[in-house]
Amino acid sequence: MIPIDPGDTADDVVAKAAQVTPTPAQLAWQRTELSGFVHFGPNTFTGREWGTGAEVPDDFAPTALDTRQWAAAFAAAGFGRVIGVAKHHEGFCLFPSRYTEHSVAASRWHDGSGDVVRGFVDAMRERDIAVGLYLSPADLFEAQPGRRYANGSEPRSVTVPTLVPGDDRADAVADGSLPTFELDLDDYNACFVNQLYELLTEYGPVEEVWLDGANPTDREQPYAWEAWFEVISTLQPDAVVFNGRSVRWVGNESGVARESEWSVLPFVGDPATTRMRNEVADEEAADLGSRARLADPRATFLDWYPAECDASIVDGWFWTEDKRPLALDELTSMYLASVGRNGVLLLNVAPDIRGLIPADQVARLRELGDWVRTTYDDEALVDHGRIGAIVLREAIELGQLIEAFEVDGLVEGSWQRLATGTTIGHKRILVLDAPVVVDSLRVRVTAARAEGATAEVAGSTAHDNAGGE
Repeated sequence: MIPIDPGDTADDVVAKAAQVTPTPAQLAWQRTELSGFVHFGPNTFTGREWGTGAEVPDDFAPTALDTRQWAAAFAAAGFGRVIGVAKHHEGFCLFPSRYTEHSVAASRWHDGSGDVVRGFVDAMRERDIAVGLYLSPADLFEAQPGRRYANGSEPRSVTVPTLVPGDDRADAVADGSLPTFELDLDDYNACFVNQLYELLTEYGPVEEVWLDGANPTDREQPYAWEAWFEVISTLQPDAVVFNGRSVRWVGNESGVARESEWSVLPFVGDPATTRMRNEVADEEAADLGSRARLADPRATFLDWYPAECDASIVDGWFWTEDKRPLALDELTSMYLASVGRNGVLLLNVAPDIRGLIPADQVARLRELGDWVRTTYDDEALVDHGRIGAIVLREAIELGQLIEAFEVDGLVEGSWQRLATGTTIGHKRILVLDAPVVVDSLRVRVTAARAEGATAEVAGSTAHDNAGGE
């Protein structure tokens, strides 16, 4: 994170932008390229996308839940990270939280002794898949009359974890082996932070914490973002936070990044502020990081804030019986428009009422993984021969510098321009109009934010994206 000084010229700001680099956690996140998402909960059984909060715990009744099947499906497709929903907007916790009666502990599933989050985390670790957890800030169960969401309570000093009668953590808190926090929180934020604490202390390492700003009520509930991020950064310092300080929403739920996707963005406000929803441009804007954005007089600092591109393999996030997965060419187009444009693709699957990912979704995941491995993995790339696409990379650990480039191929003894573009970042994939036979490839950087900007270039034998455009 680099401050912009009042006396900085436009050139000074560009030079500073060239010095911004990712953290090790952000770099590991970017190199994963393919992340999975699993939406499963009461909505699976009620057929809703967003629940109401009035569901009863016994609505949650999977007959054959197998988180190892989930992990196997993602592993076979080459996904290196998977995010599980620990609580969605209806407020039902898929773990036995001490701070709500609306959880698996109150359901008939496993006689109230089940823990989906435990099974999810253990299954992913068995496959060496990085773990992410989504705890919805919105909570429609807590928004019911007499409960805590938007109840108008004033912030007060709260010790987190807030021990409950018979709490099995009391000794660990007393001897200091479990950290504590003194935070100013209203009633709902106290509940939420305590649930966050449970997830971040009882399930081992968490590589990504996934948060959003949705509020499906007509009432205002302030979110204590600063307190949330203090707890996350203390308990899981190596985790990236979606919608927080580390990773941003790309601006749509179609898995599509911008043609020019910058990871270095200008921000407004105090650089020490933890909450970072204060980009110069709106998060859905077409341009977030160009020289014009960097020159915005409101900008006070620069930071690395890469794009996560979320989408679902079915229409919607939760399963219903009539949903079928997207066609392979739709998924390969999505890959090219996300991973191929300096983003990470976060692809959701929807387990059914059994608690299994349906066979057609599993098959499509595998087909996508096979396509990536045979066309765009390092082993599939070549620097000459008959190619149908070009793959470029910057060494982003040194920053994102390239603003424009041209790629040439040596064809029958003469250099011919094959492709042009703007940003590269971690990876840029350009599909050619038609395959071409080349003896060699070269990339020419025609505009950059600093001298010495370089990119790796290779070709792929793929001449289309599995039948799509």
